[in-house]
Amino acid sequence: MLEYQVQMLLGYLNMPTKLLKRKSGFEQLDGNTIIKVAEEEDGLIHLVSEGDLRLESTGQEMVTLSVFPDFDASFTSISGGELLEITENNVFKTYRLKAAKKEIHFNLKRINNDKFTIDFELDAFHGIKEALLRIHYTGDIGYAFMDGELINDNFCNHTTWEIGLKAFEHRLIEQGLCVYVSPIRKGKVLNSNTTMAGWKETTKERIVDIGSVSLVPVYEIKITM
Repeated sequence: MLEYQVQMLLGYLNMPTKLLKRKSGFEQLDGNTIIKVAEEEDGLIHLVSEGDLRLESTGQEMVTLSVFPDFDASFTSISGGELLEITENNVFKTYRLKAAKKEIHFNLKRINNDKFTIDFELDAFHGIKEALLRIHYTGDIGYAFMDGELINDNFCNHTTWEIGLKAFEHRLIEQGLCVYVSPIRKGKVLNSNTTMAGWKETTKERIVDIGSVSLVPVYEIKITM
């Protein structure tokens, strides 16, 4: 469960705010408002002026919002999700919300260990803020093409390669996506024993492998008060 804890000591939500990213998580400090997001969770919280609240979460539908003191006004509308319940303890009032779950349907075809293609269904990107393509691979450089056009690349640093696809949704549905990873070449040999002029380079070993490939939705719940 993705939990956001909002501690409002003296202020209200009718003020512009800023979001600062820190190593220990996300902490927003503006006047008397403090917002903290647990370090292990994959999500963001945004406060917008005039009492609007925007919550984003990656791959998590459930959001728990704890507030002290309570909001100055009740929720007038919620889009992108629903309010499940409201509970109280001695300090906080807690709002439990749920985004509409989305399964991103796609067809993955592996050409070989260094290349694959993806085709998307018509409603693949409907109802979400973003779709993150996550690729685990070993190799030198990863390239993502759409109808021959390079839209993203990644130098392998042994972390997950992540591509936001929402901006390309219409073309992706029509044309699909092709991903290729160039190999790490080990054991290079320069050979002068050739009938051709100059040196000839040969490679003894090519290291490349594409592991898991997944699509993760990013949800957004907007609350107006």
